Amino acid sequence: MKHRRGRKPKKRPTVKQTETGTLVLRRVVKKTDDKKGTIAFITNNFSLSASEIGEIYRRRWAIECLFKRLKQNFPLKYFLGDSVNAIEIQIWSVMIAYLLTRVISRKAKDKMSFSNLVCAIRLTMFSYIDIVAMVVDPLRAWRDLKEAQRKQALAYNQKYIQLSLFDDL
Repeated sequence: MKHRRGRKPKKRPTVKQTETGTLVLRRVVKKTDDKKGTIAFITNNFSLSASEIGEIYRRRWAIECLFKRLKQNFPLKYFLGDSVNAIEIQIWSVMIAYLLTRVISRKAKDKMSFSNLVCAIRLTMFSYIDIVAMVVDPLRAWRDLKEAQRKQALAYNQKYIQLSLFDDL
């Protein structure tokens, strides 16, 4: 990575601090992943290379996106307990739910947005429907569920009729 004009600056840029004088900083410019733009980082770490600093910030941004997705789709606004153990259990439960949701989204051929997928899972959580089949083809999965329920009701009614015939004996 190079300076924005293609050369390294001769002296280090400084930013004034209010109390202790000056603070020496380093400006690192990195091209975006799609190669259309650049991102500038300011750091006080002079021991790492520019590519390492760019990679650190890229991974940090991925973590921030993960936390944003977790906060938007899972109930972490309020904690159910006050102890450290209760909070850790709630966070681990959310992480497990997130990973299971990611597995379902990877198996689905249709690219559904994450929030729509979470909503669909919430709505069908307590029904006897294959969630992967529901994500792939919702109408077919719903028809299959209704057909299975109809067959189960017919089998139950036939069994009840047979039992009621022998009740008089």
